[in-house]
Amino acid sequence: MMAKLYQRSAVRMDDLIAQALDIQGCCKDIILPGAFTGRRGNKKETGALNPGLTSASISLEGDYGTLNFLAPMGGNGEMTLSVPVSARLTQWSFYQLCSVRLGVPHAFMAKCLEADIPEIREVYPNTVDTFMRHYDAATRIRLYQPEVGGPIRIRGIVSASYAVFDSDQVLATVKDAMSDDFNVVGYHINEEGAHIRLTSPEPLNVDGEDLYPGLLITSGDVGNGSLQVKFFLYKQVCKNGLVMEKMTGKVLHKRHLGLYGADDFRESLEDALASFPTFCANAAELIEKARRKELDPADLKKELDSFKASVKLTEKEEAQIVRLAGDRYAGNGGVITVWGFVNALTEFAQEARFDLDTRMDIETYAADLLHTAVAA
Repeated sequence: MMAKLYQRSAVRMDDLIAQALDIQGCCKDIILPGAFTGRRGNKKETGALNPGLTSASISLEGDYGTLNFLAPMGGNGEMTLSVPVSARLTQWSFYQLCSVRLGVPHAFMAKCLEADIPEIREVYPNTVDTFMRHYDAATRIRLYQPEVGGPIRIRGIVSASYAVFDSDQVLATVKDAMSDDFNVVGYHINEEGAHIRLTSPEPLNVDGEDLYPGLLITSGDVGNGSLQVKFFLYKQVCKNGLVMEKMTGKVLHKRHLGLYGADDFRESLEDALASFPTFCANAAELIEKARRKELDPADLKKELDSFKASVKLTEKEEAQIVRLAGDRYAGNGGVITVWGFVNALTEFAQEARFDLDTRMDIETYAADLLHTAVAA
């Protein structure tokens, strides 16, 4: 299922926090202890029964199979109590299990799963089961059960050192650190993470443009993305976005490893807000230059060819981008400018065929183009 950006009016941070808490209430983590602690000369046996995934197995129920494993439930003297758990793999946890944890190419396993021949389908559980019998590292399995009594899904399979700082914690810290004057203009929240777009109530100081500066905050909860904060610009009428990474760098890029919590994140947000006026001034200057810089037909073709190298386009889509740049964003006298082409790309990024990750890639590409074309 493709992740999409929701853009509803009058959405409050409290609404998003409530949504994240509802999801978190359906989640649970199981940590499978490893056979050893420490490294190299300091390695010590834990004495854990069935360490890691050594006693787990795969069955073929569900689109990506079902993982059957023993979940530790406490201790009783020297004997560890455990209960059997069966949980369906999602596309993401299937990738993590095969390619990340076990080193088995997930694309090949997916081909086996898709085969009509039973013997080929069985290659998947047989192969993964064999590798799991030798995988005794400590593992955190992140479960998700959206309906009571319904099927359990595995939302992520990460190492035991994974630092938990989930979307509900991220959003609560954002609300605590930022002014209520900031508006939510786009969001996506599910059991795998969050993507939030916040804008200042004050527009950017550029005549004739309905541009609002803001922060883009993203975080993956299942090993699928770092906690990141970036500056971005939002065109209110068209709902276009520009992710200004090249101009400002990442405000924050923190992997889910080591000690990191709400206080650290709050400090990073406060630093970003302190830099906000400088970002706004630099962005306004950049846009003014881009509005004055024309693209002749040769330059336009060059930029379009460069974009095609990043995103596959049909001839119809190429024409659509040129039409957008010409009809909606042409400068005086019908001339297409760098700013017009950039806006055409970000409007094109909202096409239904693009998921949220692709949309972000296009918005980042467009912002990078804005920076490099004006600086050239």
